[in-house]
Amino acid sequence: MGWFSVFYCRIEENDYLLQYTPYASDGIFVYEYSLFTLDKDGQEKIVESGSVVFDTKFGTSEHKSFDPEDIANFMEKINTYLANSMVLLNTNDKLDTDDNSQINDRLWWLEEADGFTFDPFDDLDKILKDFKEYCQNPNR
Repeated sequence: MGWFSVFYCRIEENDYLLQYTPYASDGIFVYEYSLFTLDKDGQEKIVESGSVVFDTKFGTSEHKSFDPEDIANFMEKINTYLANSMVLLNTNDKLDTDDNSQINDRLWWLEEADGFTFDPFDDLDKILKDFKEYCQNPNR
């Protein structure tokens, strides 16, 4: 499934729009964001954009990539932007936007991974490394 969210984002006294689109389907994840302004004609002027692509198809021939550091770095960046944002449009039911002061993408699929447990207060990079190790363990 793919989700689409747009936020008003204020960074260093500048106003932006933030589009965040985390896509997940059958263990494949494509998370993208775009930080932009609108010019006088209403056209997007992209200030920054980024993405991370990974999968959780460990132990299959379909598994391509799961880099905990890349995922954690991306999430740190997007969560910094989200923390400075106010929701304008959100179709992502996994992203809690009820309290605009606490918007944060917590990687819902970690909490739904069968048998994997973690301390939510741990550093995300550590959680992702532990998740990768857990998924690669043939004795789990």
